[in-house]
Amino acid sequence: MNRDQELRARRDKAIFARFNELIVTGKQYQTIYLQIGDEFYLSDTTIKQIVLRAMHTHDKKIN
Repeated sequence: MNRDQELRARRDKAIFARFNELIVTGKQYQTIYLQIGDEFYLSDTTIKQIVLRAMHTHDKKIN
């Protein structure tokens, strides 16, 4: 795995972890995506894609 892929994977894990921290607060998904986007300097659409991909990967590991 090259350096860029490693950094992207680490970033994506941090985004998913942050999403899991915020989801238990009862905030709406869109608000969470906007907040995380501001924290990571990414668009809310990109954050949503990262979270959905991480959820899919997580679900595959469980089953």
